Amino acid sequence: MRMERFIGNRAEVNRLKIYSQNRLPVLIIGDPGIGKTTLVQDLCEDRKIPLRTGVGGDFPPSHLVGRFDLQNASTVWCDGPLTQAVRDGECWYFDEIDRLNEDCHLVLFPLLDQRRCLHINQRGVVPAHPDFWFVASCNPEGFQRIPRAMRDRFRTVHLQRLGPEEETDLLVRQTVVGEADAEKIVEIGEVVRRIGDQFKISTRQLKAVAENLCFGMSLKEALYDGAFNAIVGVDSRMRTTLQQALFSAGLDGVDFSTVETDPTPMADLESFDDSDFLETAEDESELVRSDSTPF
Repeated sequence: MRMERFIGNRAEVNRLKIYSQNRLPVLIIGDPGIGKTTLVQDLCEDRKIPLRTGVGGDFPPSHLVGRFDLQNASTVWCDGPLTQAVRDGECWYFDEIDRLNEDCHLVLFPLLDQRRCLHINQRGVVPAHPDFWFVASCNPEGFQRIPRAMRDRFRTVHLQRLGPEEETDLLVRQTVVGEADAEKIVEIGEVVRRIGDQFKISTRQLKAVAENLCFGMSLKEALYDGAFNAIVGVDSRMRTTLQQALFSAGLDGVDFSTVETDPTPMADLESFDDSDFLETAEDESELVRSDSTPF
């Protein structure tokens, strides 16, 4: 079952299931790359709820609820994606909801309280389908940007990062990396995280490192392309701090080119179930990543 990947957040997942059953608005808070989007996708798949996704930004409410459009020399009303989800009883997932502007907040207020409806100028009231469910997410830094009047309308769930054993298990199950490699990747990730908030390497980045390793890269190449370069950028001081931390942890001298890899041929993926994120190319000679779950 896909929900097993969130076993480290079992209590949070159980509460989210209750909220989905009762169609209560939910705000999920968690660090980047922790799996907020994946969790919502898995919840909707598990409960057979159609999912429609939006991303917060500084755009007018018409991008959500709809607008009049000119078609064949006639003016026609076109529902926006949120209005369609409200009418059809889908799950609307708003990623980075903290980036919405005040005009969009005002549109959402009646949808998120006991009224459960949209008020659309010149179109009237659109009541929500009984199956409609509103889910939003943000990073901890963005939470305070959400107005109190908006936050009060949500059940708020804080998603915690997986522990080392759970992260290792996730890497093994979602890529073809060997367990020894997965443990080494997670160990390095823990060392980097202890440096400070600026070095918060995400589970998504660790998964990218594991995938790079499966592509035949050395561990050093996999780490820098999959995680480190995105963290330190071109900041020489941060790069030095990172290297010093790895050296202090006894990792600087690791022979990156001889790290153990899983002997399973990369094209032989028949033993893996559908939840894996790797698939074979048609000629079975190239390994590519599936876009189905952006962890």
